[in-house]
Amino acid sequence: MGRASLLLKRMLWAAIGATVAWYVWRNVGQLREYGHGFDFRFVALSIVFAMLAYLLNIQVWTRIANHCGAHASWSEHARAWSISRLGRYVPGKVATIYLRLERYPDTHKISAGVSLYVEIMSSLIAICVFTVFFSARGALPVDLVWVALLGVGLAALAMLSSRRFLDFASNRFPVLRKLRPPSRKGGAGLWMTIIPLQMGVMVLHGTSLYFAISAISEAPAAAIVEITVYYYFAGLAGMLALFAPAGIGVREAVLAGLLRTLIPLPAAVVTVALIRLVTVVAELGISAIFYRLAPSRASP
Repeated sequence: MGRASLLLKRMLWAAIGATVAWYVWRNVGQLREYGHGFDFRFVALSIVFAMLAYLLNIQVWTRIANHCGAHASWSEHARAWSISRLGRYVPGKVATIYLRLERYPDTHKISAGVSLYVEIMSSLIAICVFTVFFSARGALPVDLVWVALLGVGLAALAMLSSRRFLDFASNRFPVLRKLRPPSRKGGAGLWMTIIPLQMGVMVLHGTSLYFAISAISEAPAAAIVEITVYYYFAGLAGMLALFAPAGIGVREAVLAGLLRTLIPLPAAVVTVALIRLVTVVAELGISAIFYRLAPSRASP
């Protein structure tokens, strides 16, 4: 198990590097076109806000995991969360579940599995609340496509937590055999705490995307609500594309289509490539920090 885990980690880091190189190569023409106008101060700010979003995400995970019984130190939770994020790239989304549970002892794996379900569900609920709130205030136009996409996302989450899917996944990753569809979703107090935090994560990611746009083109500061929703709906589309590791390609296509309502299409194409690079850099930075600081596995 130790050798397999080490090999998977090396594959993850190699895949991230290959992803960076591939995106630069694929968009080199657009990068040349806009290269003279790049403001790297905004790129740096985009990376900073992406990392802040991940740190707040870790805080959300820590609260959920401790509430559900997967007790560990903050740094151990941070390591589990950050390393598992890289599993989206190689071999795919199921690896996120595997790597998250693999960081915890056997006595906590079921609790960690329930926590993962609560984390994803709270994120989807936060998107719904954020969208409805700003739509009601007139800051965001209502789009039935978004509502339909959220419904599909919730249905997909129910499917991914079903016994049939977990049985299928356990054939690929033995560590998942102890995971079952959760029967405990957390108390009302937990939900009231983590949903606002998840909305805070949304705002930080939206701000990161806003700065990525500002590095290339111009967008009004008042559009940051739309930009945030665009980012998350594109991410949801990527999540639903189970065939695409980390939603690569799908997220970018949807996000570019949405951003073209705010900025020219060539700038939107460069922006989606840039925000993917920013995401990768932030994920690598966070995972590298906690890979070094935290023990290899949470203590029972």
